[in-house]
Amino acid sequence: MAPWRNEALQRGYLSSMSLPIKKFNKVLGAFSFYAGEKDFFDTSEIALLEEATVDVSFALENFEKEKLRKLAEDEITQANDRFEMIALTTNDVLWDWNLLTNEIWWNNNFYKLFGHNKQKKIPDINSWINGIHPEDRKKVTDGIRSVIDSGGNFWQDEYRHLKTDGTIVYVYDRGFVLHDENAKPTRMIGSMLDITELKKAAEEIVKEKNLSDSIINSLPGIFYLYNKEGKFLRWNRNFETVSKYSTDEISQMHPLDFFDACEKQLLTEKISNVFVTGEDNVQADFLLKTKEKIPYYFTGKVIEYEGENCLMGVGIDFSENLKAQKDIEQSAEKLQQLTIHLLEVRELERKRIGREIHDELGQQLTAIKMGVTWVNRKMPEGLIDVKDKLKSIINLINGSNQSIRRILSELRPTILDDYGLIEALDWLGTQFTETTGIPVTFTKEMKSIKISEQITTCIFRIYQEALTNITRYAGAKKVTTNLNITGESVLFSVQDDGVGFDASAISEKKSFGIVGMKERVQSLKGSFTLDSEPGKGTIITISLPFNITSN
Repeated sequence: MAPWRNEALQRGYLSSMSLPIKKFNKVLGAFSFYAGEKDFFDTSEIALLEEATVDVSFALENFEKEKLRKLAEDEITQANDRFEMIALTTNDVLWDWNLLTNEIWWNNNFYKLFGHNKQKKIPDINSWINGIHPEDRKKVTDGIRSVIDSGGNFWQDEYRHLKTDGTIVYVYDRGFVLHDENAKPTRMIGSMLDITELKKAAEEIVKEKNLSDSIINSLPGIFYLYNKEGKFLRWNRNFETVSKYSTDEISQMHPLDFFDACEKQLLTEKISNVFVTGEDNVQADFLLKTKEKIPYYFTGKVIEYEGENCLMGVGIDFSENLKAQKDIEQSAEKLQQLTIHLLEVRELERKRIGREIHDELGQQLTAIKMGVTWVNRKMPEGLIDVKDKLKSIINLINGSNQSIRRILSELRPTILDDYGLIEALDWLGTQFTETTGIPVTFTKEMKSIKISEQITTCIFRIYQEALTNITRYAGAKKVTTNLNITGESVLFSVQDDGVGFDASAISEKKSFGIVGMKERVQSLKGSFTLDSEPGKGTIITISLPFNITSN
């Protein structure tokens, strides 16, 4: 204070006093007073100056309060303007409920949405409660009252509200509870959103899902849908029934968990290929929780599901098919065995009949011929008529012997048993040429071997049947035959240059000759092929496996 005191003395001031200027108890400055007389400021002067200073502080506080009030009013005005703009531009229904008077304010969307006429009088809360669907009314009012009574701050609910024409509107409603300084609820503000279309869409989605679930669960096999990471997204009830895993267990498993270790590499490749090429399939054993295995046929196809590529497929249990296939194979095996047996029985029966004809009928005819010849020699030359008759009988016996030899060759040519397959085939071709005039070229590529009687008989009979068919139908000018015997198989072919036919139509006709040839070959585990086209002749090729023995 020394500088101020010196300045005051230089100016002739002998007394001074200073009073603080305050605003809301905060010192903003000071009033300083000076006098030329010593002890000028007495008690009354000081009191008067203090009062004046207080008045200045009071005025400053009032100016500040007015400023703050105007600022508050401006903010309220701006807030109201913003609220009005929001109320006009939003699609929501806005509401303001006075909990003390039960009056409620709605924006225009309330009247538009539900078809009410806007009232001059502020409506009460019943304007809302009465519009709630009767089945939802108690739930909604109990819920909002529970929040208010418990001192809560937030409430929300979904319910149905009725339009004036009775149409149902699904709404999502939520509100905030405002409390006074005593924590008493005084006001509640909120907004209501029309979710009718969302609700319908959700219901349609549920219907579609229920329909797809029904379709999936009605499938005869197992259904599965999983993403590239192997996370199962959907499966049917049959998947759980067959695998014996629960829903929770399957949701945590990988597709490869349902296969044995020896098949996982194959399944990995197949699954990867589905995501590369779009689809694939595989046969594998489905591994159950009980460690049982069931043969299944699995399919896989890539589809887009919830924004990502996934594998969808079905698995079909074909264990019954395998069993049926085995039964068919066993039946076919038995039929082949039966065919072999019947063919053997027939060949044996032919041999037996041939022996009986040769031994009995042949000998009897020979004896008769010898007797007739003896009688003819003993007859006098003068009995010309009798001798001519005896000669006629001898010629008849000779013809019978030729018929017997022909029948014996058809039943079982002795050349086949006496000289073997090659000589028998050569003889058969020669007989064919003598009968028909059609030349036969017979070539052979073989080692010195001994062929089993079954194979020998099979090839001979097929050649015999083929030449018979050529005679009847082919109109051929030449026939080419080839026999090729190796250490593993016998290859035999017969080819003609005749008229040919449509080989694909054989199955529609009763071609028992061709069927018989095919059955003979298949009964010996061989293969039979017949190729023919109209105008291009016919070729029959057979292949028979066998074990050879050296001569």
